[in-house]
Amino acid sequence: MMNVLITAGGTSERIDDVRRITNTSTGRLGTSIAQAFFGMGCKIHYVRGQGAVVPAIAGIDEYVIQSAKDAENTLRSIIANNKIDAIIHAMAVSDFRLKDELQGKISSDADEITLTLTKVPKIIKLFRGLAPDAVIVGFKLVSEMSEAGLLDTGHALLTKYDCDFVLANDTAQLDPNNHKGWLIDRDKSYQIFTGKEEIAKGIGEGVVRLWKK
Repeated sequence: MMNVLITAGGTSERIDDVRRITNTSTGRLGTSIAQAFFGMGCKIHYVRGQGAVVPAIAGIDEYVIQSAKDAENTLRSIIANNKIDAIIHAMAVSDFRLKDELQGKISSDADEITLTLTKVPKIIKLFRGLAPDAVIVGFKLVSEMSEAGLLDTGHALLTKYDCDFVLANDTAQLDPNNHKGWLIDRDKSYQIFTGKEEIAKGIGEGVVRLWKK
């Protein structure tokens, strides 16, 4: 049985006791991907952000995280304790977090506040070292870019982090009724899928095909 690790939804980073920096990722695509792999008879390890959609699948191993650091610690533990055959990193991990966390609650009386953010280390860069034999799928979201630019950007991420595939999306084409995804291979060949179910199926078939080689 193929062991598949899927990340989905978004992370959130603490500002103070009641406020957090987060993003709008819903986890719906991750859910579709989990369902596609489950339908192929795979064992699913599913790591999701709080509030993300939960796959209606019995028997998956589910882990709920908040921050990028939570996600990293959880992923390291899963990979250390299981032979992971494929990693599908669909999670929208925060790019920034507060440089110095604040204690208590920021007063709402202030007209302005200044927060200093610092870069969050990329989780995707860890995977090839942690699971050298796994099939790895990264994700890249661009904004209103030409197809050529999208393919170049997606393939650059694939090369940088030694992925086997990258699923590239454009914010201009994330409409639920017309969600397009470009699945880019190592040789920069690609397939275009429309709709979350078709994207998930395309990823699943590509990963399983490569894993069986």
